[in-house]
Amino acid sequence: MSPPYHLTQADPPHGSNRRHMCVAPQELLLWASNESDQPIPTTDDLYTCPRCAFNRSVFVVGHRLASLDSQWSVHLGNAFRSASSKVGRPLQLLGHISFSTRDFTTCDESDWVPSQLAMRINIVIDEGASFFSVTVLDVPHSVSRISLLTSADSHNLMANTTDGSYDLLVWQEATDSPQQSSLSFAELRDLLSAFKLQLVIAMREDDAEEFSSDLISVLEQHNAIERNADYELPCGLHSDTYINLPAICSREDSMQLIGSKLDFLFWDKHFDTVFANGWAMSLLGRRLGDNRQAQGGKVIQHVLCEGYTDPVLLDDIESGSQVLIILDVMITGTLASRLRRIVENSGAHVVGIAVLVRPHSAAWDVSPDVRYLCEVEMNLNDPIKSCPRCGAFERKVFNPVAGYMTTKASKARSPSQFLDQDREARELWNLVNEVDAYEHHRREGATHYIGFVDTRKLLEAPVGRQLCQRLLDILSDAGETPTVFLVPRRSRASLLAKKLSEAMEDVLKPRPRVIYAARRWRTGRWVVADEDVAALRNNKVLIVDTAVGHGRTIDQLATVAMQCKARSIGAAVLLSRLSPPCEETFRNRFDGRFYRLFNLPIRPVAIRGGRVDLCPVCRRKEALRRFVEEADVSSLDGWVESLLKTRHGAPQDAPHSQQVQLSLFDRGLLVGCRAAIASGIALHALSAATTNGIAPLTLPELLDNSIPWRARATMVENLPPGILAWSGSTLMADLTAVLSQADCPAVWRAAANLLTREGDNSWLDHLEPLLNRLHAEKRRTSPSFWNHMTCNAYLLSANDDHYRSILRDRIQELLTAQSDAVARDGLLQMQEVLSE
Repeated sequence: MSPPYHLTQADPPHGSNRRHMCVAPQELLLWASNESDQPIPTTDDLYTCPRCAFNRSVFVVGHRLASLDSQWSVHLGNAFRSASSKVGRPLQLLGHISFSTRDFTTCDESDWVPSQLAMRINIVIDEGASFFSVTVLDVPHSVSRISLLTSADSHNLMANTTDGSYDLLVWQEATDSPQQSSLSFAELRDLLSAFKLQLVIAMREDDAEEFSSDLISVLEQHNAIERNADYELPCGLHSDTYINLPAICSREDSMQLIGSKLDFLFWDKHFDTVFANGWAMSLLGRRLGDNRQAQGGKVIQHVLCEGYTDPVLLDDIESGSQVLIILDVMITGTLASRLRRIVENSGAHVVGIAVLVRPHSAAWDVSPDVRYLCEVEMNLNDPIKSCPRCGAFERKVFNPVAGYMTTKASKARSPSQFLDQDREARELWNLVNEVDAYEHHRREGATHYIGFVDTRKLLEAPVGRQLCQRLLDILSDAGETPTVFLVPRRSRASLLAKKLSEAMEDVLKPRPRVIYAARRWRTGRWVVADEDVAALRNNKVLIVDTAVGHGRTIDQLATVAMQCKARSIGAAVLLSRLSPPCEETFRNRFDGRFYRLFNLPIRPVAIRGGRVDLCPVCRRKEALRRFVEEADVSSLDGWVESLLKTRHGAPQDAPHSQQVQLSLFDRGLLVGCRAAIASGIALHALSAATTNGIAPLTLPELLDNSIPWRARATMVENLPPGILAWSGSTLMADLTAVLSQADCPAVWRAAANLLTREGDNSWLDHLEPLLNRLHAEKRRTSPSFWNHMTCNAYLLSANDDHYRSILRDRIQELLTAQSDAVARDGLLQMQEVLSE
């Protein structure tokens, strides 16, 4: 029987009377990198033979060094925090930087001995003499540069080619010393008092880019400064420059650098909450919080907000918290003012606003609590006055619905046309409709989901096994052979991981080990058990979850796997809710190892926290409740209570049996689907990109009587704010056609409600023709219809007494012409509310 590892003969050690059998170097190399399928050698030769022991240590060190990032940072703040009581008199700190943990650990002089797995550090501080020095010893050849990072710049340590050491000297009196750094001791003392000292180690790689702490250089390295279009910004101005922040988020070292610089930017401020606008800034905000905690600070809470005109808060802000707002670019300061108002309305305090990029020509004044990392040349133009790029360059606009910069298709697209063009979307909605797995609003504990797809229902249905097999086929086609599944401890994710690992059993032997990560309630962080850390090391890790929304969970789990030294990291989900830029960012970050079965780019809104006013649906219901209380109309009480009840899906009306003219597109799914599914399809059509950009929405289906009226009404009711601004005249024409032609009061009412939410009162001019059409057909409106009209009239006139008077006169005219009792009662109710 052959031995589990190869042996080679060697000369016997001095004093030995037998020939020695050494473990072959190639076997030691595979074992050190954990790539060998053979068991670990157990012979004593590894510990008694100098040659085996030397080869083993060399290979282990080499593998550790090879696994390091091209640039990585080490925080020294904790060491200074523990020694801060000694500041004011000479202080010496001895310690090691471990290649495994990347941490700085102090030690006694007796323990300060060379090690192949660490670099030694000697730091001397004498505040009385204004002297500071840092020396790094035992630096391996694979390290090309060591820098001290500050808020203004990085300062390279001088390399000593004789002994392989690096050192930096800051001495106020030694101005002529060739080793004297441009960093002043006063600046250094400020960093020390804030425990911000940080080293950046760059590894020697043939294709490594030159390290730069300058943000503009980082933006240029990632091609994040775009100037190839006419960019219409959310504030309405046109710009020749756009900062493509997702390009930076595809590199961990770049995110870590920006997180450090944001921390330096407000080094003199205490904050316990980071408030980020947009998913990209949320990723950077997490690195900012990690940097502050690495300096020995307290746990930093993270709050995400999305949107510009009407920002949606996705996490609760604790009353009394100290909040730092972070933004990518500030043009006019309008968004910053809105976010500040959100924080203050939550009972919290804004300690500052950190901005990555400020245009040279920005209109806002620099105030003490607003700080920025860099300035970039941007030509900003008012399109009403003059914009030289209009018509000469492709137009890119900020989509308020999807939440990112995109081109806008010239031709509008209907939900039916979208289903006809997108086979994957049609398949998804057929599956979701079959198992009734979609809800526009879903509440689970303290979390409110908007646009919720119940992936658990999909997995538990008979089709669940097929979905897992298809996801496995995608992994197999990509050559993905994970050895470990990293799964968030949630029931839906656990179910997918179990089914997927079972399906893999016939392909991979042994099947991947499943490791669960738990979310800490207080910090919101995902962690794995101590006994599972070793299982992630040097393994191919695949993060498995049923759905990804903003990418926060996948981002944290990837960080966990990276800290545990996983050999490779990927992610696989059934449903990706990420926008195209965000999905591309994760794909680049994982070297192409991001896999998903379906894409549903409906803007994911998952509100976490105890405040129901954060949820757009609950907020709208609460506004209705307040309206009824203020109106003090008894007939409205029962109506609003019925609207506030949680609905779990009403039975769908059977489609009409009459013959209809065939259209140019397939309406089959919309004709027979549930009302909630029709709503989701409309949102999907609105948010999905095509080759020529995201298209405005058109809804010819609203006048198609073959589609049940409940489905048509729900398609309109759940459209997001800003839809009219995005879709413009196309959608407005469809809504006008409904108001002027529709004979279904529910669909007409849904169109009027949408217009009211968007601040448009044109529905009032179409109310009398609707009543006339219904009278001619011997049909009538319901009390619920008039309750909606009363609410709309109240909302339109709430802050305009002059318009309130005009509405009362118009309603009086309608009363004079009406003989229907229900209509008269409804108009009188509207008049009563407007008279308050």
